Amino acid sequence: ITYPAELIYFDNSPLRATNNYKTEDAFPKTVANWDANLGTTGFSSDWSGTRVEPSTRAVAMQNNVNYGVALLQTQIKMAEGIASNMIDNMKGLYPSAKDNQTNIDGTKFEVTGILIGGQPKSVGWDMTNPGLPTIDGNSNKKEVFDHVIYDQNIPFTTAIPVGSLSAPIYTLVLDNYTAANSESQKPVRFALELVNKSGQDFYGIEGMIPNGHTFYLCGELNPSATTGVTAYTKAPRPDSYRITKEDKQRVFMQDYKTIAEITISNDALKKAYSSIPDLRATEILFGLSVDLKWESGVKFAVEL
Repeated sequence: ITYPAELIYFDNSPLRATNNYKTEDAFPKTVANWDANLGTTGFSSDWSGTRVEPSTRAVAMQNNVNYGVALLQTQIKMAEGIASNMIDNMKGLYPSAKDNQTNIDGTKFEVTGILIGGQPKSVGWDMTNPGLPTIDGNSNKKEVFDHVIYDQNIPFTTAIPVGSLSAPIYTLVLDNYTAANSESQKPVRFALELVNKSGQDFYGIEGMIPNGHTFYLCGELNPSATTGVTAYTKAPRPDSYRITKEDKQRVFMQDYKTIAEITISNDALKKAYSSIPDLRATEILFGLSVDLKWESGVKFAVEL
């Protein structure tokens, strides 16, 4: 379990250096003017250096600085018409029971956190997973995404809205690009942490979740889903910025925002966990419907 990523900026750019002091007027103003100059015009002729040396007094970088991390925006809602009529898993745990409990008031659940899997322990200079050497010492790298972000910064304390999305939860995350599976990027599993304030006990996938206790609902964001996925719009970058691997669609991508719109259905409690689930495991059951959108048009729709 780890904290959200830090706000980090990144650039991969040709540069021009000089040993002479430059005033602010020597540099283009605004991003548009900088793009038009591309760091190659608009400077006097003594910009001859290609490296930053101890004697360097000024540097001009050709490409703009961008975010080195990605952003996840999560919004939650209760499905229309079912918020006070949720169904639990009593019959699934006790076959002799007549039926599952119903009329559980989900509008009284409180969101206290979100856990986001698919995170590397560290990133390399290009802000992606550097991988670990394999045991046999060959040149291949083993990429590990075994860290989980725990974000408790929830901007709302009222009930989860019914039929409309909550205020957004913003979480900074690391890029989850994997070279080992470059054509089909890895899915990311997440869990909502909630407190049962419905006034009654209910049964999840593992057992009873008493009133007042914390429970978890899990979901998956899969960039390789066969339906409901639209390719994102790649931001305009110079060729030298290609280290960001923007040609590979994935859940979290450096300098992009991923939007997760989560709908809690009436039978989601059947898959509620009473303890923190292992978001690395493939056997966990998902109790959410997820509609994800990249900033520029990417959208995932997962019906569970």
